[in-house]
Amino acid sequence: MKTTELTGTALDWAVAAAEGATNLRYDTVSTYWMTLNGKDIALKRGWSQTYSPSTAWSTAGPIIEREGISIIQLEDKMILDEKGRWQGGYAPQWAAVVGDKHGQVTISSSYGEVIGEGYEVDSDAVIGSTPLEAAMRAYVARRLGNEIEVPGAFK
Repeated sequence: MKTTELTGTALDWAVAAAEGATNLRYDTVSTYWMTLNGKDIALKRGWSQTYSPSTAWSTAGPIIEREGISIIQLEDKMILDEKGRWQGGYAPQWAAVVGDKHGQVTISSSYGEVIGEGYEVDSDAVIGSTPLEAAMRAYVARRLGNEIEVPGAFK
């Protein structure tokens, strides 16, 4: 699966894998579990606290700080149907870049027009619908590559 398409639990699992998590398993009473930094943690909702860096700043924040991930908000994108027709709405988008100090980043679309005012994107920038989704996708792409194998339970 492309890291730029990861969302939800699949993205949370990928972040955990990038952090070194092992021993993914399922407890039929509660949820999926894994081992990270010597501790058993829950990956999906059940009766336990979950590991969710794609939605929890308390989990993603230390990763963002440690890895030097830069996040910027872009102009909202038009919502299009499968044929490319505008559906009358807009969706937020965010871009993230891992590491290195970035003075000015330019965010451009595949058509070449500038999306983020006064910004240009380098080829390492990753887009997401929330700041954490963009940041965690960028982190996974940097650590594990642009495509990864995701367990079937999370696809």
